[in-house]
Amino acid sequence: MCGRFGFVKILNPDGNYQWVRLIDTPDPERKERQLLFFENNRYDVRPTQRFPAVYKTPEGSIEAENMRFGLFPAWSKTPIINARVENLESSKLWKGHTLKHRCIVFASYFYEWQDTGKPKTVPWLIQKKDANYLAFAAIYAHEKDKKTNEPVKSFAIITQDANVKMREIHNHGANKFRQPVILDENKIDSWLKSEITDIHEIQSCIRQYQPEEIETKRLSHIGDDTRHTPPE
Repeated sequence: MCGRFGFVKILNPDGNYQWVRLIDTPDPERKERQLLFFENNRYDVRPTQRFPAVYKTPEGSIEAENMRFGLFPAWSKTPIINARVENLESSKLWKGHTLKHRCIVFASYFYEWQDTGKPKTVPWLIQKKDANYLAFAAIYAHEKDKKTNEPVKSFAIITQDANVKMREIHNHGANKFRQPVILDENKIDSWLKSEITDIHEIQSCIRQYQPEEIETKRLSHIGDDTRHTPPE
């Protein structure tokens, strides 16, 4: 499961993010406005909050948009924040979104809580080794805000079976032993190609990352967006 994550603005030596090339809109001013979505550090992104996702528009341009974290189908009172990769083809909830509505959520790290047998669970920070960002595979939907009735795009992060290290950390709860799908850089372009609709070709973008590809850190507390404090 991936329900909380952080984003810290870190630039490459050339002054750009590695993924900045993805945002490809014919309007330069529009692109500049979209890049501003990533200007602020976010130390604790939570379900129902807005966060930029990168997706391919019906016109073919790749853009960023602030989307709501979590889908709200009519029958659910709580947000659906994750989609199991095993169910993308079979689940009625996801099937309509999987083939065309794929997006990417960039983060620096995500949090999981470990049950150590004590009264409180222990928070951990997980990040990609030797990289300053994670590219979460996600899907999005066109919905209406139940409070305002305004149209909104919402996203859910795709999850897979956890590797050995992640199974030790994410060891409790209804969705234990899961981890978010992190795309390899050479699969990002393919994932965003909405014209690819074959489920086998879509799933070929996904693999299980291994323990040696990530770094984990036990925390005393997670980050705080309100106070603008990083995790420690």
